[in-house]
Amino acid sequence: MGELVTKVVRDIDAAQTFEDIKDWIWMAGDLIRRAAQPDYPSFPELDGETVTWSERLDLKEAILRALERNSDPLWVCSMLSVLKKTGDRDLKKLYINALAAYLTVLKQANVVVYTSLIALREIDEPIFDGASSSCSIDYDKNVNEANQYLKRHGILIPG
Repeated sequence: MGELVTKVVRDIDAAQTFEDIKDWIWMAGDLIRRAAQPDYPSFPELDGETVTWSERLDLKEAILRALERNSDPLWVCSMLSVLKKTGDRDLKKLYINALAAYLTVLKQANVVVYTSLIALREIDEPIFDGASSSCSIDYDKNVNEANQYLKRHGILIPG
């Protein structure tokens, strides 16, 4: 196995949090892509790297193992972003399961966001000013309102 692929696989296996991977995980995806497309454009760190199908499989398996270690959305997103570079249809069930799981979390979190906004409005905070109605299923409106309110209080939420 090539030196860079060996290092990336070892680093994936050692990583536990998004902070551990955020600066370099993109390399795994680009290395995977290079197995099928040797001239895949990437960053200078990968110039001249050749990846075999066996190395591609080692990277994919390391990512699949890593995916089981952490359910943090940033971690999962990073791992899925790498896996999508495989183009492997055998991962379809994994993608569907992730979609269902995180859509459920998103919907449940929106109910908490909405309830928190209404609670603030009940204590005379300026929430949904001028709005004729609001509801828990209006995701975009709730997120926008929450971001605006928090921004007025000096709290900025990334993303």
